[in-house]
Amino acid sequence: VLFQRRHGGSALTALATIVVERVFDGAVLAVFLAAVLAGGTTSGPLRALALVAGAGFTALLIGLAALSAWPRGVRALIDRILRLAPGRLHARLDSLASRFLEGLVLVRGLRTWLLVLGLTTFSWVSEAACYWAVGEAFGLGLAPWAYLGICAAANLAIAAPSTAGGIGPYEFFAREFAVALGVAGALATAYALVLHAVVLIPVALAGVLLLWREQLGLRTLTTTELPPEATGSAS
Repeated sequence: VLFQRRHGGSALTALATIVVERVFDGAVLAVFLAAVLAGGTTSGPLRALALVAGAGFTALLIGLAALSAWPRGVRALIDRILRLAPGRLHARLDSLASRFLEGLVLVRGLRTWLLVLGLTTFSWVSEAACYWAVGEAFGLGLAPWAYLGICAAANLAIAAPSTAGGIGPYEFFAREFAVALGVAGALATAYALVLHAVVLIPVALAGVLLLWREQLGLRTLTTTELPPEATGSAS
């Protein structure tokens, strides 16, 4: 909604760019997790998470690559599927699909892909540095690379919407990874709780401030209308 307010265009196109961002995030985190687990960690939940996340985000990344390389072919395939829908529903679905695909194909070319992957990797390494700082404060005594695994496991656990702020799954997998690396259970639990507070509370407070500044509330979000050109093409 904020993007649409400031730059116009379709809300669905903006939503698609967020989907693309999450796919790149998940793919990079899956690589982090697999790399750290390759060191010999035998935790069942962690290996299951690595398998599901790795397979899922690899498939999504391949789908984005195919869409980027052959947009017309993918669009033709989608058109054939949408033809199965009744007339009025087909027209609306076709309009929605067109606007959504516009956001999915923005990442094109090898140079752009490498740039996005590089920036995504840098952002998550930076966050893992925060995990390391909290771990040092707790005296966990883990190698710096281990925090890449903790960061990956905790964030992949909340890749799919679950609880507010990811509270629960985040702590479980952060603790699970720390314990798998030899940290005592009670210390690992305390670390996971404090770590989540450190990374969540500042972002939540900043979000509330920005929502207030932009006058965005639940009522505004639920009553926001699409731009005239979008509603016209969808009708």
